[in-house]
Amino acid sequence: IKECDWSSDVCSSDLGTSALNAGTGDITLNNATNNFAGAVSSSGANVSLTDGTGGLVLGATNATGTLSVTSTGGAITQVTPYTSNNAITTGGAASFTATSGANAADITLANPDNSFGGTVALSGKDVSIVDKTALTLGAVTTTGNLNVTGTGGLSFGATSVGGALSATSGNGAITQTRALTVTGTGALNAGTGEDRKSTRLNSSHIPLSRMPSSA
Repeated sequence: IKECDWSSDVCSSDLGTSALNAGTGDITLNNATNNFAGAVSSSGANVSLTDGTGGLVLGATNATGTLSVTSTGGAITQVTPYTSNNAITTGGAASFTATSGANAADITLANPDNSFGGTVALSGKDVSIVDKTALTLGAVTTTGNLNVTGTGGLSFGATSVGGALSATSGNGAITQTRALTVTGTGALNAGTGEDRKSTRLNSSHIPLSRMPSSA
C-alpha cells in the first residue's frame, strides 16, 4: 500500500509493498525523504526511485528505458527468494547508488533472472550484481568488495574497487573499456570464454588470477 503526499511530493509506505505501474509512461519519485518500508515493484518507460530511510528493497522492476535507483538510508536489495517474477529488467542504462549517512552502503542485485539491457553504473560498499545475459558495466565505485556475474560476456567500464573483486562471465569474454583499479585480491572466471586479464585488464594494484573453468 503506497501513500503519496502530492502537496509535498513525498511517498511513504507502512511496511506494506508498493506497486507502481505507469504503462508506457515514466515513473519519477525522487524526493530525498521518500520512505518505502516494504518492497517496491515498478513498471514503466524510464523509472527513477529514491528512498531516504532504512534502505530500499526492489520487487519486480521493468523499465523499458532507463532505471535509476538511489537509497540514502541504507542498502539496496531485491526481494527474496529470487524468482523470475521479482527480477529486474531494463531496456536502457541503469544506475544504483546506496549510502547511509556519509558512508557507502551495500548493493545486492543477485537475482539470477535479472536482465540489464544497457550499461550498469554502481556506487556502494559491498556490491553484487548478476545478469542472465552479457553484462556491461559503466562507472563502478565500491569501498568494499565487488562481485559481478554475466552470462555470455562481461565488460568493465571505469571501475574502482576498495576490496576484493570476483568476476564471472558465464563462458564469454571478459573485457574493459576503461581503467580498472582493485585494492584487494581479484579473481576472473571466463569459463570457456576468452580471459583477457593479462592484456586488457589494467589492475596494477593486485595479482589477478584465473579461476578454474567449469565445464
